[in-house]
Amino acid sequence: DSESSAPGVYLIDATFASDTSKFISGALLSLSAMIQLELPHINVLTKCDLVDEQELEQVLQFDSASLLADSALGIGNRSEGGGGERGAAGGVPTDAEFAAGSGSRLSRLTYAICSLLDDFTMVTFLPLNLKDEESVGLVLHTADHIIQYGEDLEPKDADYGAAEGDG
Repeated sequence: DSESSAPGVYLIDATFASDTSKFISGALLSLSAMIQLELPHINVLTKCDLVDEQELEQVLQFDSASLLADSALGIGNRSEGGGGERGAAGGVPTDAEFAAGSGSRLSRLTYAICSLLDDFTMVTFLPLNLKDEESVGLVLHTADHIIQYGEDLEPKDADYGAAEGDG
């Protein structure tokens, strides 16, 4: 029996990484595609050779969407309370204000969307730079891994051909 399977591959331009709101929107669309398609799925950040490498690494280093939103709004880590202006005067809600429903509507919506992305923790992006063989290899290897390519194949014995010739 020759079963074949194909992964779902969601592509987003790396130029979106420079605008945090577009990147969060792309991540939310990716999550929606993952849920709707119900396929093995990878997210690929394409055209990485066209953007500044430091800017790209800065976006990809965040462990959560909430931290990415904090960075976009110019404040520190919400849980640590560090960073720029916060509270009613700064327009960005503190944790207590956020829970109470104060702060601007946009910041509350941004944090609600980011918390949704954080709750699923399934949205990560692989950077793809066509000029870098390791980058292309990583994406191909990940695609093979999620569809379990080659797991049902028998291992090849290097001495098998030599043993046949002796007999």
